[in-house]
Amino acid sequence: MPPPLYRNPHFLWVGEQCQADLMSPRLVRQVLRRLVKLAGMKPLGRARVVVVDGEAAKDKAFGRGVSGYQLIVDSHIAVDTLADLGTVYVDVFSCRPWDYPLGRELFRLLKPARAWENTVERAVDTGGRSAVI
Repeated sequence: MPPPLYRNPHFLWVGEQCQADLMSPRLVRQVLRRLVKLAGMKPLGRARVVVVDGEAAKDKAFGRGVSGYQLIVDSHIAVDTLADLGTVYVDVFSCRPWDYPLGRELFRLLKPARAWENTVERAVDTGGRSAVI
């Protein structure tokens, strides 16, 4: 009998022309906290959030913004804002499935004119093999 197969989601979200303050580290922390809570995840330590502005922004591909991540027991959640473009990228990588529509909450918090989301299904069996399905 083959070992059980577990399906694990990798959630990707992009919001464009966001009306929220994309230079706010407080906003990025709020997004990270909400996603952890809504997806039923357990955080590992505190979120790490960094503002990229001034001289440092010259090295960032698309100018000023805020980047943050929260390690979770099951992997991580990351948020990257491109303030000068009004764009936000969100990545939720987890070995634990969830059923809450995270994109709806992101739309409410970040107020984009347009948004896209995609969930990549991954599979892991107890034999240690993994695959994108």
